[in-house]
Amino acid sequence: MFQGIMVPVSEPPTNVEVELQANPSFITIPASVSLPDLNVTFRERTIKNIGNTVLEEQKGVVTNASSLDWQFVEVAGIAVGNSGAVVGIGKTFVGDLKVGQQREFTLSWPATREPIRNVIPDATTNIYREENIVRVLGDPGLLR
Repeated sequence: MFQGIMVPVSEPPTNVEVELQANPSFITIPASVSLPDLNVTFRERTIKNIGNTVLEEQKGVVTNASSLDWQFVEVAGIAVGNSGAVVGIGKTFVGDLKVGQQREFTLSWPATREPIRNVIPDATTNIYREENIVRVLGDPGLLR
């Protein structure tokens, strides 16, 4: 899912379908909850040959700037060509990220003939998944 990302399109879509589960449940997030703050910095982008397949690889670093540790973090990138069309999408799982921790990642997609103008990053984690939040063990008040 690419939540909150605007992807330019050449024409407005004529039809959009959204399928919801039978009984969705919505939860109001209290103002005191700190939402994930995951920052992505891209590094070099290269072409790689694997057998007969030519891939474009985008390397980068994701940083957890949140106030919580996260157990399951994913990074995705949408490659936009010079024409403004989406020409590639890559996604990877980077694992757990503690507060302030950084992790390198590599995204890849089949190489295209159209040069890539930019790659739109999206680092996500599911805050509603209870096992995603890394809990502090013991009583922090006893630390000296």
